[in-house]
Amino acid sequence: MLLWIHRLWRKLPIHSKLLVCLITVSVSCMISIFLICVQQMSVAQKESALFSAQRATAQAADSINFRMDILRQSAYSFAYSNEDVRTILSRDYSRIPLNKQTQDYSTLCRILLQIGSTYSQFATDVSLYATDTFCYASLHSDSVIKPFSSLIQNEWYQQMGSPSRFSYFVPPSLNSPIGSVGVVYFISESSDYSKSVGAIQFNTPEILIRQTLEKCLITPNSVCSIYNEKNVLISSTSAQAPL
Repeated sequence: MLLWIHRLWRKLPIHSKLLVCLITVSVSCMISIFLICVQQMSVAQKESALFSAQRATAQAADSINFRMDILRQSAYSFAYSNEDVRTILSRDYSRIPLNKQTQDYSTLCRILLQIGSTYSQFATDVSLYATDTFCYASLHSDSVIKPFSSLIQNEWYQQMGSPSRFSYFVPPSLNSPIGSVGVVYFISESSDYSKSVGAIQFNTPEILIRQTLEKCLITPNSVCSIYNEKNVLISSTSAQAPL
């Protein structure tokens, strides 16, 4: 085959050889230009995809941070906007008569109702953890006031690492009710900020966070997840994620 082409080439007149050379050079240049353009388009597409992903991630992060900050703000508002809360939670109820405990219970429920209605758009339910000696602190499922000892026995509390921290995000896998992300805020004693006299927990549906994360997905096989400071999964767009 090569020998036949060589003989054909030798038989061609000079102007035909020049034409073939010109066509070969032109085609080679066109192919080179095409490959360069394809490469530049590929780089541009990657940069555009990266920019879109970064922008979508930043928007999702802002949205999630806003929701979590609102929950922390509501917890802080409950704990510190009304001095009655810390005063009530600091009492030793083993020496306080039932009628006084009933008054304190009514006060706490009134404040909880106000906070719950104010932030109902973000929180599905609220739980208050009070001293175990408070007669209205109950483990009953309908009770909004629970004993503080039940909180510190939770697995997420053991994972928290530092009992002096003021707030913590509870992952759905360790939270109750299942399928919600919890924000727990510890309430300190008025005279000693290093001592917790109670805690308040707000829960928000995990699916609302996941729907926000799904806005970050720009390719069919991409996954977006969020973890708390202990590297425990909070939410993910992956169906295989163990929530």
